Amino acid sequence: MTINSKPAFLWFVSPGQINLQAPDDSATGLVDVVIQTGNGTATAKVNLAPSGPSFSLLGDGKHLAGVIATANGTGAYGSGAYDLVGPTGGFPFATRPVHGGETLLLYGVGFGPTVPLVPAGKLFSGAAPLQSAVTILIGGVPAKVLFGGITGAGLYQFNVIVPNGLTSGDKLVQAVVPGGLTPAGPALTVE
Repeated sequence: MTINSKPAFLWFVSPGQINLQAPDDSATGLVDVVIQTGNGTATAKVNLAPSGPSFSLLGDGKHLAGVIATANGTGAYGSGAYDLVGPTGGFPFATRPVHGGETLLLYGVGFGPTVPLVPAGKLFSGAAPLQSAVTILIGGVPAKVLFGGITGAGLYQFNVIVPNGLTSGDKLVQAVVPGGLTPAGPALTVE
């Protein structure tokens, strides 16, 4: 598979879905995507941009995937180090709402360049902060972003402090980066 004549880095392929990391490219605008299979070749044009941010979601396609740090050792996972965020009883694994003032780790893809630059398709471990600041809104209220950057090949992590004073329930979450917004609609369950 190529994007603008450069090889893409495949993560997952099935008959109805392809997950990939786009190659590094300074081009922007419409470019060709070419998919070659044993059954032939398909082509399409896509808009290539410096970023195309999107948060990771839980299996329901609605709620954000995230980790709540539990410094007091009461978490359900990691020998008490963390909980998974989500509505209580909404999944076959334990999740819970996040509270104002708690530290939440969110994940996503496509948030743009880092310093140092982490090349697409290369193994990476460590932490490379985003080149530009990101704003994360929870229920329309800015969260304090402690860290935003790449922590694994193509995987972005955001450590945020959930704002106090939010009412209980599902709150829409959106990230703002130079040149882009995450898609509207992912929810974070707050209590």
